[in-house]
Amino acid sequence: DYASSVGEKYLSSYEPVWASLRERNAALAKMGQMTADRFKAASSMVDADQTLSQSVSQASNSIQRIHFVLGRLDQVFHQLQQESARLEVANWQRSTDRQISRYRLEKLEERQAIEATRGV
Repeated sequence: DYASSVGEKYLSSYEPVWASLRERNAALAKMGQMTADRFKAASSMVDADQTLSQSVSQASNSIQRIHFVLGRLDQVFHQLQQESARLEVANWQRSTDRQISRYRLEKLEERQAIEATRGV
């Protein structure tokens, strides 16, 4: 009985020390959790930055492909303009040749008609 009372007094004298250690342990656990939360947030930001970087890279590649396609379309359009102009000149030349041929045929027919009337 006496020993248990002395033991309780002895243990109770250390109670403030134990309480202080529990408080420190709780504070350290809280600081550890805050550090873990900050690490998770930083990790998420790094992931977001990598995702953004990949998106920017993909957009840049798409812009380069679009630029290439537009350049190629410009070349094709220029070739089509040249071909159209060539065909227009060729059509004009054929039309002119037909008109000249008709004119010559008409003149030939007129001469033949004149010669035929002279011969009669």
